[in-house]
Amino acid sequence: MERRQGGLESSSRTVGRPRKDEAERVIQRILDAAAVEFSSRGYLLANADTIAMRADVSKATIYRHFTGKDQLLQAVTRRWVEQILEQEHPSLDPQADIADELRRYALSALELITRDGEAFSARRSVAKMAMTEIELFPDTVENSRLRTMGKYIDPLREYFGALIQQGRMRPFDTARAADMFYRLNYPLMDLRRGSLDAPSARVEFVEFMIDMFLKGCLPSR
Repeated sequence: MERRQGGLESSSRTVGRPRKDEAERVIQRILDAAAVEFSSRGYLLANADTIAMRADVSKATIYRHFTGKDQLLQAVTRRWVEQILEQEHPSLDPQADIADELRRYALSALELITRDGEAFSARRSVAKMAMTEIELFPDTVENSRLRTMGKYIDPLREYFGALIQQGRMRPFDTARAADMFYRLNYPLMDLRRGSLDAPSARVEFVEFMIDMFLKGCLPSR
């Protein structure tokens, strides 16, 4: 039990139910600990005792907030997606060189899911595992995919619309153009793939993808 000075259940700190902000901090500690445990041991071998030790809480506290490993994994995945959605996505300038803008946009979008930081990397590893084991949590994975996809596609749709108005891109359904660009990028964004982890491989792939995309979308000269 958490009876240490400064712990959640210390009688000198609180009486009765913990304050909401305290409970939230405990939940965040549990999710951080679960992310490390899942990323290092996998879903099947993850252990609630180890998670409790990492989070500096009792196992009973974990089960007070989560029914089991499946709910923990889904919570870590959802939190990672929320962090991605909170990040400021790079803007697209319709006056600048199109290839340069698309290249910067694709690589900047990738940075949102590959940035450094032990805690963030652990949560990303868990999200990758959840997507690999999609049959475990199909609804959570699909919802996460659609939300991150929208974050990526919506600015592209506006950008392509501006280019069409300027005559710099062929008249085209902007939603389809944005979706096409996303799908060409998908191997780069797909957390289940590891072949594009090297920065040089990412740049090479982006260059190839943009060249192929623009050949079909730019006006004939």
